[in-house]
Amino acid sequence: MNGSRRSTGWARAAVVVALALALLGPGLGGSPTPGGDEGSRSTSSPPSLLLVDLNETSCIAVAPDGKVFTGSDGAGLAEWTADGALSSVHTSVNGLPSNHITDMAVADGSTYAITTSPDPRLLMTGAAGSGWGPTGQVAGAKGPLVHLRGGDQLLVLDARGTVFVSNDAPGWERPDLPGGIPSDGWVLADLDSDVLALSNGTDTVLVDMLTGDWTSLSTPSINDLDLDGGSLAVASDDHPDVYHLTSQSWLDASVTAALSQMGSEWTSVHVQDGSFRAATIEGVVIEASVTVSDPGDLELEGSLNGTADQQVADMDVLADGTVLLATNYGTWALEAGTARPFTSDLLDMPPSNDIMSVAFAGDIMFAMSSMQLFGLTFDSTGNPNGWLEPHGYTTQGEAGPLDAAYLGAVVYLAGFGGGISTYDTFQSSKPTRWGGPYHTVKPLTPWNNVTDVEVVEGSLFLAGPYGLDMLVPESDPPEFEYVDGAPQGILCLSHHGDRLLVGTEEGVWSYWPSSGKWDEPSTNSWAPQGPISSMTSSGDYLYATSGDTIYWELDPGEGSEVLAVGEDIGSIAVHDILVGPVWAVVNGRLLAIIPFVDQVVHEPCSEGLGDALVRDVEVGPDGVGYVATDSGIHRIGQYHSVWTSWTTSNGLSANDIRDLALQPGTDDIWIGAYGGVDVMDTTTSVTTRIGTEDGLPSNLVYDILFEGDAVWVGTDVGGAARRILPSGDWIAYNDSTGLVASDVQALARLDDLMLFGTDEGVTVLDFSSSSYETFTVSSTGGGLPDNWVWCVLADVERFYVGTGQGLGMYDATSSSWTSVDVEGVTGLGVRSLARTDDGNLWIGTDDGLVILSGTHQVIANVGLDDGLPGEQILSLMVGSDGWMWLGNSGGVALVDMDGDVHATFTTDDGLVHARAEALIEHPYGTIWVGTAGGLSKLEKARWDLLEQTVSPREDLPDVYVADIIMDPDMPSAGDDVVFNVRIFNPTSLRAIAVVELALDENGSPGETVSQAIAYTEPGGSYSIELNWTATGGGHTLWFIVDPENRVPETDEGNNVVALNLQVNHPPELIDVVLSPTTGSGRFWNQSAYVDVLFTYRDLDGEHPDYLTGTVEGTDVVEDLITGGSYPATGLDGGHSFVVPMGNSTILIETSDGRTAVNITIDVNINLEITVNGLEGGRDDEGFLRFEIETLEPWEGTSIDQVYVLLVEPGSDPMDQDVWSTTSSISTRLEGTE
Repeated sequence: MNGSRRSTGWARAAVVVALALALLGPGLGGSPTPGGDEGSRSTSSPPSLLLVDLNETSCIAVAPDGKVFTGSDGAGLAEWTADGALSSVHTSVNGLPSNHITDMAVADGSTYAITTSPDPRLLMTGAAGSGWGPTGQVAGAKGPLVHLRGGDQLLVLDARGTVFVSNDAPGWERPDLPGGIPSDGWVLADLDSDVLALSNGTDTVLVDMLTGDWTSLSTPSINDLDLDGGSLAVASDDHPDVYHLTSQSWLDASVTAALSQMGSEWTSVHVQDGSFRAATIEGVVIEASVTVSDPGDLELEGSLNGTADQQVADMDVLADGTVLLATNYGTWALEAGTARPFTSDLLDMPPSNDIMSVAFAGDIMFAMSSMQLFGLTFDSTGNPNGWLEPHGYTTQGEAGPLDAAYLGAVVYLAGFGGGISTYDTFQSSKPTRWGGPYHTVKPLTPWNNVTDVEVVEGSLFLAGPYGLDMLVPESDPPEFEYVDGAPQGILCLSHHGDRLLVGTEEGVWSYWPSSGKWDEPSTNSWAPQGPISSMTSSGDYLYATSGDTIYWELDPGEGSEVLAVGEDIGSIAVHDILVGPVWAVVNGRLLAIIPFVDQVVHEPCSEGLGDALVRDVEVGPDGVGYVATDSGIHRIGQYHSVWTSWTTSNGLSANDIRDLALQPGTDDIWIGAYGGVDVMDTTTSVTTRIGTEDGLPSNLVYDILFEGDAVWVGTDVGGAARRILPSGDWIAYNDSTGLVASDVQALARLDDLMLFGTDEGVTVLDFSSSSYETFTVSSTGGGLPDNWVWCVLADVERFYVGTGQGLGMYDATSSSWTSVDVEGVTGLGVRSLARTDDGNLWIGTDDGLVILSGTHQVIANVGLDDGLPGEQILSLMVGSDGWMWLGNSGGVALVDMDGDVHATFTTDDGLVHARAEALIEHPYGTIWVGTAGGLSKLEKARWDLLEQTVSPREDLPDVYVADIIMDPDMPSAGDDVVFNVRIFNPTSLRAIAVVELALDENGSPGETVSQAIAYTEPGGSYSIELNWTATGGGHTLWFIVDPENRVPETDEGNNVVALNLQVNHPPELIDVVLSPTTGSGRFWNQSAYVDVLFTYRDLDGEHPDYLTGTVEGTDVVEDLITGGSYPATGLDGGHSFVVPMGNSTILIETSDGRTAVNITIDVNINLEITVNGLEGGRDDEGFLRFEIETLEPWEGTSIDQVYVLLVEPGSDPMDQDVWSTTSSISTRLEGTE
């Protein structure tokens, strides 16, 4: 089968078809995930999906809340309103193990379903229908579950026909059946209260589970049964019937005879509230009482009156009595005798889920089911226009893979037998129409079995067992002529350039239409000399498969490889330009083969595909894979990419990266930044730092260059340095050794010449003569346009030098300079340079990209208007995909060799910072981006089945603030406040968003005070920290998610949260005054009174929680609070403290209940009193004699009196009430007693 063909009319946007819904996702990438220590980020996937037909309904259930669930054979589960409007769809893409739903039931407020999956699990949703998911396995069951019934308990039958009943554990148990009743072989069952009904399709038994009594009933050709309220209703081919457990009798024979006349092949019955309903396979529905005895009481509720092949598979009833029918033409409601379908006003659904093959022709995707061929058209932006009218056919012979080719305005389709069919797209007055099948001129098989179709150089070719035909130009209806020399038994076709590749039993033939020349398989030695099952090409690569092996060659003849996958390979597909895997169908499964690294990714989308049987695969013009299965058409995002980022937070020495270089022969990437060099082992992500401490002349690194076994590093200030690896010393090259300046911004080596680009000109070192030569603008006569050098490219016998004012070229053979003067380059800063294999020179400037031919003729100018994310082109790299990768001031762009932009990657997709300074690829398909904010890695070797949605709007992420935790929770002025902000993303897409904390400015966000990045997983949250230094008073703080609206969201109105809070003003103790020490106190304990005056102020006007004073060394805490209010302007206070002699400290403390403050006052009391007595204490006259002496002056005091107390020996002066006063300090006192 052929690979996809490139269509210039196809827009870059990815095609998104969501269950009858056209959606468009951002770019080719996908969204960000925290991924362990490396900070893994994963891009946002386009919201693509599974193409399914909801009409093929196999079962139905009405939930307790009135919602209607339908199951389909291939389309999963759909949820509808009671009015018939589609609410949501659940398939293997969003969690189901299988899209083949076989039965449904309701129990305990939840709805359950079973699938054809071999794993015996139930699927369950809550009463509100919020999401489906698997429950635990049914213990003891074998193989898939085949029958399900609800009610008070769930009942299931497994593949053996064994019955299991749920219990209260919860769990499952096999009921104890009385002797004589088989334990397996049952096909229908139901449980009501304690009565179990089991049927093998011919006989039915009723078992009383309490007593063990049982009854056997003859029920030939039974298709359905329902047990409720003591009545068993059955539907058989002849008629429905009701068995009454109490009377042990069936309906009257006259009633059943009348039912036989009303219809045949009754498929469904339903018993509820004393009534029963029954439906035939054609959709005739009757209703009657379970005790009906008169045929005249039978009511015909209505009939579908549908198409001849419409068939009813299941039935249920809404609360209002409306009958719901599940059919192969959708779900229908019978209401008052009128049938109305459950429909969706979204995009029309495809005609079938059972898809055999898919193919693209231009902008139309064609799909082949077992009986029809249909197509899906897209507009110029990639949005689906709708399904083409199906084209019926009768397969004659074996239907092969579908293939399509587009020539002029006509699509030619082959691969389903019966010749070739056409589809005319709208052209002038000719209407769009199907044509054919047309037959070949020389049919060599009975059925004109066309196996493939291909367009090469404007000619259409058909292949088959008979050989090769070519369309006769301008023939209408189409006529074909035989191509002479063609081999017979052609199995497949492909093309590469102007060559038609023909796969046969003997190998690959080549045919050149322009000359009519044939080359036999022996000339295509890269391919097997045996049967070719499929072929395709992509860029310069050719692919072919034979048996279990894929073969490929880099054309023309630059080496070939083989890779065996262990099982026979069916069809293969790969995009004709974009790098990616070779998708292969192997034994009903999908594999991703990466030939260049000999890797096979087995079933990379197994979770999304579920148990779908894969039959074919094709890659569309948008690079997305379309997979034909028995469960519809799945869409796989080939460019679903995974981003991983590193910054200083997880291993880097600095974030401002200026260059990346891969060390030859290793997996090590050297990262040059404004912080030194980090060497990262890409297999482990472990980094090793190299800096000035290791001999590097400067930690400000501009450029890194490997040559042989040495590495060069250009730095700011320190010049350049060279080191012999792995552990040699660094040898410096700077202005003192011969360079024009020590600011080396670019390095390049050409043979014996080493060029150093600096901020003051260029120096060329000739190693053969060890001589230096310096060039500047003046010395080259303007050949070097500017002395500021940004980049250098070593070319054949020349250097290209990008400067701040244009591009210069240095001829190494003549040592001469020439300015490359072309529009778009001259006068602009040239930041990056690259040469491609076709000889073109790519120039990245401050204003976009310029592509020059080998003779310096302008081929293309690419700028913002052409799709680039930024103006400055800072780095260029030719990838292994053959495309040019551009790093610029807005992100990364992927550009083809013509300069067309095909993909962009920005911070919205997972890039750690928008300014992409450096690019490198290692290994194949993995792109490393050095940015001004860290290192990012883009892995394209991962593929996921893209998400599915039935939302009536674009499936986009939605990120918003879920909650905010503030620490401290009651901040005061001056506190460093940390806000832990949880960002929630409830959608199915990853998203990276900046979150800002801004101050208020007139009721709107103003100055930003803190910022962080949230990396949100689908359905998950991510917590960040924002910081603010609090100031007192009332505030409104604004928390803004995605402030620049760089992340497209489903709801842009929930990105801002305003937080109002009151920041406490701490209390203040101000105007503190220490009064002189007074003499009114008692000095018997060697202390004095000290008065402290102060003002208490709280700008919030709050009463102090406490206000105390304490003298150092004492245990007394004085309460200083006074009565009354404490105004915000302050309240004066004071207190007299008893302070001991000498040096002391007074501590005054207060708090408003949130913040405590204190002041300390140092006090020095220089006062000492000494009492001197005579010997014995008395004089010769018996009088008590003593003297009171003081040290003068008493500093800091106003004491002028001393109190003296005479006490009895052994008495405590503290107990005395009477004090005597001396007349003065110097008075000599004489006491008589």
